[in-house]
Amino acid sequence: MRLSAARADMAFSQQTLGKALHTCRNRCSRVPAFVSSVSASEHLRPSRRFPVKRSPLHDYPWSMHLPRSRGGRAGLVGLAVVVLIAGAGFVAVRKLSGNITAIDLTKGLGKRPTKAAQVVDTDAMNILVMGSDARAGQGAGFGKASVYGSSARSDTTLLVHLYKGHQQALVVSIPRDSLVTIPACLRADGSSTAPWTTKINAAFSEAGPACTIKTVEQLTGVFIDHYVVVDFRGFQKMVDAVGGVQVCLTKAVQDSKSHLDLPAGTSLLDGKTALAFVRTRYSMGDGSDTARIRRQQGFIAALTRKVKSAGVLLNPVKLFNLLDAATSSLTMDPAFASLTELQSVALSLRSLKAKDLRFVTVPASPDGSGNVVWTSRATELWTAIKNDTVWPEPGTLGFDGKPLTVDPSAVSIDVVNGGGAALVGASDSMTALGYSVHSKTDTKTPLATTSITAGPNGLESARTVAAALGISNITVDSATVSSRVTLTIGRNWTDPKAVVVNPVFKDANSTSIYGPSAGITGDNNACTRV
Repeated sequence: MRLSAARADMAFSQQTLGKALHTCRNRCSRVPAFVSSVSASEHLRPSRRFPVKRSPLHDYPWSMHLPRSRGGRAGLVGLAVVVLIAGAGFVAVRKLSGNITAIDLTKGLGKRPTKAAQVVDTDAMNILVMGSDARAGQGAGFGKASVYGSSARSDTTLLVHLYKGHQQALVVSIPRDSLVTIPACLRADGSSTAPWTTKINAAFSEAGPACTIKTVEQLTGVFIDHYVVVDFRGFQKMVDAVGGVQVCLTKAVQDSKSHLDLPAGTSLLDGKTALAFVRTRYSMGDGSDTARIRRQQGFIAALTRKVKSAGVLLNPVKLFNLLDAATSSLTMDPAFASLTELQSVALSLRSLKAKDLRFVTVPASPDGSGNVVWTSRATELWTAIKNDTVWPEPGTLGFDGKPLTVDPSAVSIDVVNGGGAALVGASDSMTALGYSVHSKTDTKTPLATTSITAGPNGLESARTVAAALGISNITVDSATVSSRVTLTIGRNWTDPKAVVVNPVFKDANSTSIYGPSAGITGDNNACTRV
């Protein structure tokens, strides 16, 4: 029994959605093959009913198939496909399938890394995401190609590692200013580039996404299972599709180049404003690309939280618009550019919690000439990804279950003794663990309980103190501007324990990654420092 070509009426009620889900439960076993399972060979040739769209980005003359992920396929059709098949019907599925753009880049990748033995038969996966700044075909508002050049560059490059079981994910930002050796690459016209040392984003502009993939694989030894290229317009469309994304700033920003004009505090950004927010460089932070990377990571975390919210996943209109925006705006390898494959990966991530989505930046340091050079810790990162092991170990977690971000050596404390003369040595025990004691005072009335108070600027420092003392709450004094923490000693005082703040999570709101490679988790919603 085939599915009827139902009219795509997306504005149906909760009752209609319930009927749709019931219908799918009765019909999913009879979903056509192009939805329920698409064989690897079908990715190699265009379908007559659902042709794979060829991308105008680079018209590569080869057609070798990228290796398909060996991850297990779920037995049920994912939520997105359930809604589209049962609710929107055949027409909606046909539209999404026709949106997908695929380019096979295998021929341009050369000799590739070998997967580690322990991950060969797992669903661990590496996806390289490249943001293209091509102006051609993007419409008005992005700058003219005659001014910015006709060659697309990739100023945003992310390596996404999905751990075995897809219960954790690591998103690694690769700075565009990374000084690296780019290998010889095959251009779309059949000519080859010579190896040269330059910034890593030159690989994309000189020889397209295949050269970026080849460069990353040869530098890191990490096998790239899939790739995705997203352009300006695609980014905007996806933000608009979810109803905008909320961000928070510590002070107002006005940028004449990007026309970004945001007040201090919280703002809901539409697609156009969001693009300006993640592209702005010189008017926010220290003007470095690494500061922009941190802002981009925070935005992606916010976008991820929005997508995973019930307001999107359980809203048929928003869900369809998001899938339509994503599938029509991305260029992928043929194995990934399948509605079935995308559905399978999305379904496998349904239980991924925001706190288990971690963002880090390749550990790097400045070379004094505007470039950054990867440090030895980068090698540790690539080894962990290859072996599907956690990097780094999260260190001590706060009482809220989140990594600590401020090292004891960076915490200044005002100690107030409310426990009597027997506890006057409390400040000494804090000092012995690296904390800086700014002042010591006594209360007139003895107190029973030890407590911690901090202003908004000292909350992260207070979390470190709380973890050391086993205290599960912090009193926030909104009138306090200082970042110092007030530690009031009560009669229940116990000596502090040592805590470990992993370098990746130190100073989570820093505008720079120099030194420690600062990182955040997906549930981070702290205001961006400006």
